[in-house]
Formats: sequence, structure tokens, C-alpha cells
Amino acid sequence: MLVAASAREDGGLALIFDGFVESDKINRGETHVVVTDGFSGNIALKAIEGSARFVTDLLRQAFTSSLRSKIGFLVSRPATELLKHHLDPNNHNGAVFLGLNGVVVKSHGSANAKGVANAVAVTARLLENKLTERIAHDLAALGEGALSRNGRSSTGKNSEPDA
Repeated sequence: MLVAASAREDGGLALIFDGFVESDKINRGETHVVVTDGFSGNIALKAIEGSARFVTDLLRQAFTSSLRSKIGFLVSRPATELLKHHLDPNNHNGAVFLGLNGVVVKSHGSANAKGVANAVAVTARLLENKLTERIAHDLAALGEGALSRNGRSSTGKNSEPDA
């Protein structure tokens, strides 16, 4: 359905469908939305989190390995603080579950108070922007367009007169 929506002549949805995505595209930000089942999505997230922790540990070891490294750390501290902010899951907490008749945002199990507050803020934004209603409206419009191209009405009956 997404492929058909993105290929519609009237513009459809403003998205580019990439199909299957390599994991490095997720980390580089080349993909805005990744659709998975819960199991494989959780594997991808855990692998990304583990990689971030691994790199953080390597940097910590490198910056404490010698006096020269410690001085280098002091010089690069603004950059490492920015990196720390980007890698902190509490700053990006709140996974949205779609396909439900309401807004569901799951917080990370190890989230602190700041992380939970960020997840609540995500939920509030989604409710204020009426995400569920907008998705339902857009899907209905896409469905109507697909039905009309196939010669069917929204009731599922053939819209062309019988010959």
C-alpha cells in the first residue's frame, strides 16, 4: 500500500519508499521511518544501543589511557558532551506504536525521570496533533483512491454499471 501511495499521480503521500533497509542507513539518518514487527524492531534497537555503549566505553578507555589522552579529552570536552547528549536514550525516549485505535508510546525500561518526561511529552504532542485521526483520514483517502482505480466503490461493490 505504501509503494502504491508514493507512486500515485496526484502526489499521494510525500514519501520515498526504500523497501528493505540496511541497518547502517538507520544510524546515518538516511531513513525517517522504519516499519518492523515488534521482535525484529527490538533486535535492531538493542543492537544500536549496544553499539553506542560499546563506542562510549572505547572512548572512555582511550581518554583515560595516558596523560596526553586526558589533556586531549579536556580539549575535546565540548564535542564529547554533545556526543553524550545524542547517545543518551533519555533524550529520545518514547517509541510510538502505530496500527492501534489510540496513541501508545512505550518508554524504555531503563529510562530515568527525564526519559519518562520526554515520553509523556511525545504522547502529548501526538494527541495535540491528532495523529490517530490524521492517519485514519489519510489511509481512508488512500483506500478510496485505490478502490476507484480498481472500479470499486467504498462498499466493495463494482461501481461500473452491469453490461
